[in-house]
Amino acid sequence: MVVVVALVAALYSPVKALYGAHRTNAVLAERLDAATASATQLQGEVDSLMTREGIEDEARRRGYVGEGETAVEVGGIEDSGSATTDESVTGDSSQAQGQDAQDPWYVSVLDFIFGYDPSTQGVG
Repeated sequence: MVVVVALVAALYSPVKALYGAHRTNAVLAERLDAATASATQLQGEVDSLMTREGIEDEARRRGYVGEGETAVEVGGIEDSGSATTDESVTGDSSQAQGQDAQDPWYVSVLDFIFGYDPSTQGVG
């Protein structure tokens, strides 16, 4: 019995570090997947707008050009560097939810045992 307690006490710290590294990797991988999916969706929207038809449709939607008028000629596109609040460009905030809602019950138990808190990850 003493050997088992000594073994558990000796292995607790390395197992805790290994579990923390595994969970950190899982949390960061999920966030990377969400960011990649969001970037892919945004790139698709940008690609659709960067055609002549897309530019004309966006100009009509914003009221720069009337329905029967010829759209503006585009000689080049410049980026002002300012953020936009256009509804068609802003991403879905539901992807920002943590992994906690998707984890099985035993992961929460292991988090408690090893004192791991996924919200302490420095990514945000």
